[in-house]
Amino acid sequence: DSPPADVHVDVTLPASCWIIEGKMVQKETLAGVVCRLGSREIDVRFDRPLPPLTNVKLRLSYPGLGHDSGDLYGKCLGEVPDGGRPLSRIRLTSVDTLDQKILEGFLG
Repeated sequence: DSPPADVHVDVTLPASCWIIEGKMVQKETLAGVVCRLGSREIDVRFDRPLPPLTNVKLRLSYPGLGHDSGDLYGKCLGEVPDGGRPLSRIRLTSVDTLDQKILEGFLG
C-alpha cells in the first residue's frame, strides 16, 4: 500500500541536481538538501531557487543506508515557504522501484 499523496515528512537528505534543457543534462551540479519528502514530491533547499517548470535530474544521498539513489527525474513546481529561504518543490516524474521503496520507507 502506498501512503496517501498528501503525507509529507521532514528529512535531511543531501541532494545533487542537474538542470535538463531540451534533452541535454547540463554539466553544472547544484548541491542542495531535501527538507521535506512526500510520496511523489520533494522540497529541496538550493543556494538559489529553481525557476518553475525546470526539468531536473537528481541524486539523493541516503546517509543511514550508506549509498546514494539512482537517477531521479522531476519538474520544479515552484517555491514553497520555509522560514527565511524558500524551498524548491519538485514533482518526481521518474523513480526506479528500489528508490520508490526507500522513499516510501521514510513516509512510514
